Amino acid sequence: MLRPEISVVIPVKNGEATIRDCLNSILCQKGVEFEVIIIDDHSRDNTINVIESFQKNNNRIHLIHATEYGITPNLNLGISRAKADLIARMDADDIMKPDRLFAQFERFVKHPELVCTCTRAEFMGSKSGLAGKSLTHNQIKDKLRKHNCLIHPAACFRKSVFTSIGGYRNIFPYAQDYDLWLRMSDRGKMEMTDNIGIFYRVSESQVSSKKAVLQSTISFIISWRYRCGTLEKIKSNGLTHFERTSNSFSRLMSIAVLKTILSAHLHSHIAPENQIAMIRAYKSFFQHVSQLIVIKRFLLAYEYRFLRSSNNHFKLIAFARLVHYAFRLPVRRWLFHVKRLLSCALFVHC
Repeated sequence: MLRPEISVVIPVKNGEATIRDCLNSILCQKGVEFEVIIIDDHSRDNTINVIESFQKNNNRIHLIHATEYGITPNLNLGISRAKADLIARMDADDIMKPDRLFAQFERFVKHPELVCTCTRAEFMGSKSGLAGKSLTHNQIKDKLRKHNCLIHPAACFRKSVFTSIGGYRNIFPYAQDYDLWLRMSDRGKMEMTDNIGIFYRVSESQVSSKKAVLQSTISFIISWRYRCGTLEKIKSNGLTHFERTSNSFSRLMSIAVLKTILSAHLHSHIAPENQIAMIRAYKSFFQHVSQLIVIKRFLLAYEYRFLRSSNNHFKLIAFARLVHYAFRLPVRRWLFHVKRLLSCALFVHC
């Protein structure tokens, strides 16, 4: 086998039903030398046996058994083992169009300034139609300030740039690609071409469907951090107490969403489609999480803000919000938090 020009990186977990079609579609690619790196995240079905059956007949396929759990560390592991400088992302439940790899390789050859190129996608499964549209670098930069406009499994990017900006970061679960695109867009040109590179499977079992509320919440934190100029500076433990609270409870959905809904002035900075997602998340939050938990999380977040803020007007407004939400609870539940409310009140001096 010649040295690969593109490394296709695929994370998989319990993908027995789809991995065979995925690999067959990749092995049909022509015009470019490639390798396929598959990172298995502790699958419990027959996924590994299916992959090993392909390995017997094709030395371009490499299977890595993950030592950690989750897509973010496993993607970093797979990319670190890649021999090529061009990384083509692919998901185990999608199907690659026959000319995708060659078309993306050609783009990098013709445009050395490119750091990432992405194709459009055609939906399959429970949804039909097309995803994405042709975008220039400036259009991508503008859209990324508001929401994620690139299709992760249809993207191809330079490993050298990926490594130089620290790769995927685990502090943003389920939106690690959005965080990556924003940091990568500051290092070189990005594009989305008009051609269709993959069939993108949509089903209720996939992460983007099951974690849609959480994904929307974290995406908001990422976009807000980027607009404030602090996204690049975040380290593994660098989120604020408020943001850590948002992510900690059951991989929490929505303290950040609730903050957004309450702070109406922020809505002018959020794309219309994201506003709708935020409102849905807000409704979903109250359907699935008791109001008691909502108050508890607000108290923790605002207590921290009380201690750090010297603005008495802000303290009073924050405390008023807490009381407003607390009185929506049954009395016996509200009394449970009286002590904490009073401790907050001690910091209000106006």
